[in-house]
Amino acid sequence: MVQRLVFPFGRLDYRPANHQELFPRLVGSLGQAGPSPSPLAVLNVLLTLCQLQFWPPAALLQRVFSPAFLANVSGSPCGTIARRYLSLLDTAMALEVPGYDGPRLDPRFHVQMFDGALTADDANRKYSFKGLVGEGLQRLVGRDGFQQDVVVPPGYGVDFLLHVSSLSGEVLPIGGLPGATPTETPKEQGQGALPEGSTTEGTWQDKGPLEADKPHRLVLSVNDKWHYCRNSGVLVGSRSMRMRHLRLLGFQLLQLPYWELERLQGLEETQQYLQRKLKEPQS
Repeated sequence: MVQRLVFPFGRLDYRPANHQELFPRLVGSLGQAGPSPSPLAVLNVLLTLCQLQFWPPAALLQRVFSPAFLANVSGSPCGTIARRYLSLLDTAMALEVPGYDGPRLDPRFHVQMFDGALTADDANRKYSFKGLVGEGLQRLVGRDGFQQDVVVPPGYGVDFLLHVSSLSGEVLPIGGLPGATPTETPKEQGQGALPEGSTTEGTWQDKGPLEADKPHRLVLSVNDKWHYCRNSGVLVGSRSMRMRHLRLLGFQLLQLPYWELERLQGLEETQQYLQRKLKEPQS
């Protein structure tokens, strides 16, 4: 019941006017007497609240990160997805709550949060503008100027990753840049969630000559129609949280909304569009 009440708010990335009263009551109901919600339902509620930047109380986090809860979900049919949710919940608390020192997930139970395209992206692949953007980027910066469909720690898949000089603003070749070593990995080699004690600093290791020019890691996010709430420009809650986390991890973001992409006529216009977008200030 609680899951049904709170899920639409997370999907719409919407906090009702009375959320300061409503959300604590919803969380409190998870521990009340009566039929116990399934472990997956509890995790769904907690993640939805994190999408809305309402942080669960320490007692509830202690419960879901406990060995007993982990043993319960690990042996269930939903064990794999539950551990992904736990890893995402732990990452959200570590990244978004300043100075957080509350309960954490045992690093031994961390798993890669996402191991491929999300269900909606996979189902709508042929309608996505990602292919058009990829072809336009190849014409603009060359195949060595970007990576496509890579997983960055702690396990987020990104559409396109570029390295941009902080001095000249030029796109730099990925993998062949002297003086620095990128640690992003291809999707098939993705990494698990952010372990306790990890930092959110950039992943470039200085090696002398280019110490003054630490390349920006720029993520191009192709926001297709299904990434937004219906008939609006508001990203769905999970997509919005993903954006926040990538920024907190030190990435710069360039969002490419579908209503801009659907107006492009052919590769020439796409290349010109991307050239203009890359010159815009990045968030």
